[in-house]
Amino acid sequence: MRDQKTASLSHKAFQNQPTEFAIPICIPHFVIPQLSPKFSKIYIVRKPLIIVASILVVGTLSYCGSSKKTAASAPPAKPVIAYTTDIAAVIDAKCSPCHIPAKNGNKKPLDTYASVKANIDDILVRVQLDSTHNDFMPRKKPRLDEATISLLKEWKANGMLESKP
Repeated sequence: MRDQKTASLSHKAFQNQPTEFAIPICIPHFVIPQLSPKFSKIYIVRKPLIIVASILVVGTLSYCGSSKKTAASAPPAKPVIAYTTDIAAVIDAKCSPCHIPAKNGNKKPLDTYASVKANIDDILVRVQLDSTHNDFMPRKKPRLDEATISLLKEWKANGMLESKP
């Protein structure tokens, strides 16, 4: 009987507050020992409940991935490789003077975008040959490093752009 009075007193105490609403919640008797039946109704003020629920939601969402983290973890966009900004300098440095007519070259000219684009397959084959092979290029110069060969391969694979968009 005393427990029912306590519960009803609690309920009446919260009913006197005009701006807040009470929400009944059942709590087992072992959590609050002075309430005797197995489950008793206790009234909690709505405002603190909303605050606690908000904190729980914010705390839970803080472990979710944000767009900043996703963008940061995404692989960076590959740089655009273009003839005018990347390939022309390699051709000028590594194929000169033999393939550059302006520098008294007398071999197949590789001084324009069109000529390099038309001969890229042959260029890639020849720069990857063993340095003792007769068709190896650049002749009488050190072998191109792997980064330069990869640059030529990527330029070909990405459509051989003349200039960056």
